Amino acid sequence: MGRGVVVEDPAVITDLRRAVCGQERVGVLLRTFTGATAHVRPDGRPVPRRHLCGWWVHAGRFHPLGRAELVRSVCVDARTGRLLAPEHGVEYADAWPVRAPVGIDHLPPDGGGRGC
Repeated sequence: MGRGVVVEDPAVITDLRRAVCGQERVGVLLRTFTGATAHVRPDGRPVPRRHLCGWWVHAGRFHPLGRAELVRSVCVDARTGRLLAPEHGVEYADAWPVRAPVGIDHLPPDGGGRGC
């Protein structure tokens, strides 16, 4: 069975369309929550384990990141460029190959006009 993603926020669709249609190299991260508990807060509330994978997108093509490349991409101090320890409670995983969503180039930007 194929994987499916439902995006409920129109702003996310707009940003994704810009990433797919643009000529800049951008990153797309998919963070989901698993059924496992990463840790329990001092007040007793469980914190779910998260699953993270990502892609570089350029010129309409999604390039999956492997686990090591993902960690090197997201675990960096933005100010210093230093590599940081991986985030606690996150499963960094290899991304799978994807194609740009069908028809994304025909969607109107910001609710009007033409797509890509």
